[in-house]
Amino acid sequence: DVNAPEAVEKIRSWKPDCIAVVAFGQFLKEKLLNLPRFGCINCHYSLLPKYRGASPVTEAILNGDEFTGVSIIRMGMGMDDGPILWKTPIGMAEQIYPYDTTASLMERLAFAGGAALGCTLLNIEMGRQAPPVPQDSSRVSIARKHKRTDGLIKWGSPSAVIERTCREAEQLADHGVTELNVIAQDTSGYGLDLYGKPMLLPLLKRLSEI
Repeated sequence: DVNAPEAVEKIRSWKPDCIAVVAFGQFLKEKLLNLPRFGCINCHYSLLPKYRGASPVTEAILNGDEFTGVSIIRMGMGMDDGPILWKTPIGMAEQIYPYDTTASLMERLAFAGGAALGCTLLNIEMGRQAPPVPQDSSRVSIARKHKRTDGLIKWGSPSAVIERTCREAEQLADHGVTELNVIAQDTSGYGLDLYGKPMLLPLLKRLSEI
């Protein structure tokens, strides 16, 4: 527990100028938030206030989003609700490709987030960081924490939902899925791959080999 008294005292002994967290599963309490002279900042893998919470990358894939990005925020007492120090500009947003999985998209966002976090820390140190911008509370959405059972496929769902579930679930074997024999009956709205086949079919073929 990072908020335990012994943990807080250990961090205090390091005399940090700033604390930065990425994909950290705990809330920082007031004593820790107020400890560094430049405060605490968080790199979040979404374009806040969209997808506050535990699984923003998974949520973006499941909802069929076309792009996403990263946000650097000053941490507060709530869940990812702090003012924004930096956010991926729309013109530079990370495209979500039809073949992206949670892992592949997370990998690209990790590189983008690392660069953004480094620049933000440098700006803070140099005293040239722009004032933080409050999040628009009218546009908030929540990315809930996903469970392994969320990877189970509901075969009566539309093909688009099945395809996104396959891309989201990275450990299908843990879900008891060892074979996928599927014929997509509804490929409306899907582009074709280089071989002229609907995107869903080659994806499920690859997953059947797990």
